[in-house]
Amino acid sequence: MIGFLSYPPLQEGTIPFQMTKSVPIDRVPPSSNG
Repeated sequence: MIGFLSYPPLQEGTIPFQMTKSVPIDRVPPSSNG
């Protein structure tokens, strides 16, 4: 679950850790990216 820990828990909380790594910027808020 390294990918999941990498990013903060989203409201949905249904996205798998693998998906987070695939599209992290797509899910993570702009605050983290900017």
